[in-house]
Amino acid sequence: MTPEEKQDLVDAITTVLDQRRSIPEDRHHQHHDFIEHYIQKEKRKEELRQYARKQVVGWGVVALLSAAGLGIYNWFEALVKRVTG
Repeated sequence: MTPEEKQDLVDAITTVLDQRRSIPEDRHHQHHDFIEHYIQKEKRKEELRQYARKQVVGWGVVALLSAAGLGIYNWFEALVKRVTG
């Protein structure tokens, strides 16, 4: 095979591969739109998870403070009963 024939073969293979790799421009834009939509959807999911975590932690703090307050109230009530007898 001569160098020219080798180059012709390389050019032909490159042309065919380029044609197979390329996609229509409108489909390319659809892919970009889909990926952008997917990224936004994942961001919303993550924001929802963070909001839920904050709510759970907040209600946990409220529950702990309520339990501590109830414990102090019960202790104080028992103390008053002992003192006033």
